[in-house]
Amino acid sequence: MEKNTVFIVDDNKVAGELLEWLLSVRSISAKTFLFAEDFLNICHADMNGCLVLDMHLPQMDGIALLQELRRRNIRLPVIIVSGQIYIPTTIHSTYESIVAVFKKPANTDELIATIQQALENCES
Repeated sequence: MEKNTVFIVDDNKVAGELLEWLLSVRSISAKTFLFAEDFLNICHADMNGCLVLDMHLPQMDGIALLQELRRRNIRLPVIIVSGQIYIPTTIHSTYESIVAVFKKPANTDELIATIQQALENCES
C-alpha cells in the first residue's frame, strides 16, 4: 500500500509549494501540480491520500478534473481552495468526494486540520 499523499493542484506555484512545505514540516507527504493534466498523468484507482484543488486552472479546470477522476473511478477526498467561494450545489451533490471548500487565502491552520482529517479518514 502506498503512503498517503496530499496532491495539490494549483496554478499558483508559490501557493502550492508553500502548502507542500507546510505539510512536509508536519511529516505529511505532498506533491504539487500546476496543471490538472499533469496530475492526471500520475493518477490511478489505487492512489491513497487526498486532493487539494484550485477550481480555476488554465486548460482543464477543476470541474473538468473532477469529471475525469469520476470517469476513471478515482475516489480521492477533495478539498477545494479557490478564489471564488461559490461552488454550485450541483457540483457538491454530484461529487460526494468533496469534503470541504475554502476561499483563498485560506486559513492555514484550518486547511491543514482538514487535510489531516481527510487523510485519517482514508486510513480507516
